[in-house]
Amino acid sequence: MSIDMQAIVDALVSHAQLTGKFDKVNTNEPKSPPANGLTCSIWAQGLVPHAQSSGLAATSAYLVMQVRIYDNMLRSTPDEADRIDPNMLAATDQLMASYTGEFTLAGLVESIDLLGIGGESLRAEAGYVQIGGQGSGLYRIMTITVPMIIADAWTQVA
Repeated sequence: MSIDMQAIVDALVSHAQLTGKFDKVNTNEPKSPPANGLTCSIWAQGLVPHAQSSGLAATSAYLVMQVRIYDNMLRSTPDEADRIDPNMLAATDQLMASYTGEFTLAGLVESIDLLGIGGESLRAEAGYVQIGGQGSGLYRIMTITVPMIIADAWTQVA
């Protein structure tokens, strides 16, 4: 047994792309400032055994992924700046609805831990991040934590 990590990442990318809200969807944290418009980046945050759903023959896993939405905070007009949070919240809302509506990622995981049964719950937190060196862009971000329970991820050997 093993976890099909690429399929899970691909499913999260697909969910982001299907919203139609993002100019770009990456599978890593950006190393240089994203382009204008909404950008989405997806990466792994943690992977641990999940005791509550493990048994004597197999260990289940608890995978936490991060889905971060970026938008340039330094807009040229006040009207553009006023649209940053509403646009970001709309994209976040669509992603969270998508994860809730298909909480097994088409059968790839037992469930996205919507309510925190395994520890963390699906959630989104806003903030700011500087990307690049001094003089580079300041970005408004929304980081969605996507915890997943994966049944029988690893075989136990006696």
